[in-house]
Amino acid sequence: MLKFKEITIEDKEIIDSYFKKMGYQNSEACFTTMFIWKDVVNIRFTIEDGFLLLTGQYKNHPPYAYFPTGEGDLKGVIEKLMEYFNHNGKKLVIKPLLDSTKKMVEELFPGKFSYREIRYSSDYIYLAEDLINLKGKKYHAKKNHLNKFISTYDYEYVNIYPDEIKKYHEFMNNILDPDSIDEKIAMDNYFNNYSHFDNNKGAALIVNGQIAAITFGEQLNSDTAVIHIEKANTDFQGSYAAINQMFVKNEWAHLKYINREEDMGIEGLRRAKMSYRPIYILDKYEAVQI
Repeated sequence: MLKFKEITIEDKEIIDSYFKKMGYQNSEACFTTMFIWKDVVNIRFTIEDGFLLLTGQYKNHPPYAYFPTGEGDLKGVIEKLMEYFNHNGKKLVIKPLLDSTKKMVEELFPGKFSYREIRYSSDYIYLAEDLINLKGKKYHAKKNHLNKFISTYDYEYVNIYPDEIKKYHEFMNNILDPDSIDEKIAMDNYFNNYSHFDNNKGAALIVNGQIAAITFGEQLNSDTAVIHIEKANTDFQGSYAAINQMFVKNEWAHLKYINREEDMGIEGLRRAKMSYRPIYILDKYEAVQI
């Protein structure tokens, strides 16, 4: 029977090694995402038959397994997941699945699962050059916001390093909605362990000694960066547009795609992500054992 354990910072190297081999583009496919949300979603992991296996459960929702990451007998390891879930009186739920991984499950287990799209979890994928250049009529408003920030403020773009992370953590705590308990837990996990995320980059905009905006991300695969965090003080006009454009320009211009993660079903966040005109939305699905 499978035995899962809590993720610790010491597990970074082994977990990242599995994700890097597969080269997935979804935002879950990195240690950072798994670690910072581990306490909110009760994420656990084990290594079995050449696969990284992860499970999660959000509050009182049904537990689920992530799609196995690795190489080997995929059918056999999914059967082990099924046995583990069924032994605990649960149906196996696998999510999020991409089009490619959904097809694998369908082919290996015909008629054994039902499927549904989980739109709130789908990632927004952009061309890096679009976010940098903001060309054309479709980006007219974004370009105006960026230019407003540049023309209004005497600002400095700075990289964020571990030895100064405390002040940016304080900025995050001050700007978060007090009711966003889950997000605060995740952000505490991120900032308190930032020195260990050596493949992450951070940047900030400073105006007259004040933090106007911060952002963090990492390279996800050979051509894609994922943006984990982006927060701005909207008292500084255009601060969101500025940190968005400058971070990609300064740190990720050598890559083709930028993954700005999901909208979590929040309408305002969905509008904001759509306003940057994604080149496509990375659809995600859920498989439920019949």
